[in-house]
Amino acid sequence: LDQLSSEIARLTRELADTRGEEASKRQALEAAVARLEGQVSVDNSLIGALRDADAETVAVAGEQFGAVRMKLVQTDDYIRALNEQLMSERSARVENQSRFESTLARLEELGNQREAAIMRRLEHELEQKASDFNRKLVDESERGTEQDQAIVRGTDEQMSAFAKGNQKDRAKNIEHLMVVEKAIREEHNH
Repeated sequence: LDQLSSEIARLTRELADTRGEEASKRQALEAAVARLEGQVSVDNSLIGALRDADAETVAVAGEQFGAVRMKLVQTDDYIRALNEQLMSERSARVENQSRFESTLARLEELGNQREAAIMRRLEHELEQKASDFNRKLVDESERGTEQDQAIVRGTDEQMSAFAKGNQKDRAKNIEHLMVVEKAIREEHNH
């Protein structure tokens, strides 16, 4: 996701740089057009002056007009080159925008795939942990049942032993009393 964010940021910067360059070139083109319009205005005024001038002035004005005409041709060539460059940059900007959108879509798709993979892995881990927990719970339940049964058996055995011990003690006491009674009778009979 960090790679996706850095790629988007880089493409956004490139797009902003291209727009900035286009704006500065547009301003340069507008300035050149304004200069050309100024020169055309000057040329028109020179042409008007030439019409009014006499033959000598016409020769000088003709040279000046030729120089102005050459400047106009150079300016026109410069404007044409700027227009071509602007068109090329617009085409590059459209291509960059298309590439950016394509990259963004691809990055979103990769992000969705990664998210789905993470969710599948997390779901698998949770299912595994739930299964382990259930198995431990069953084991603990069985162990608890076994311990309960062992306690019940131990208690039963103790109660049985206690009952047997009580019967033996009673039997001994009865036997002892019988011996004492017999001795008392024998002594009473003698």
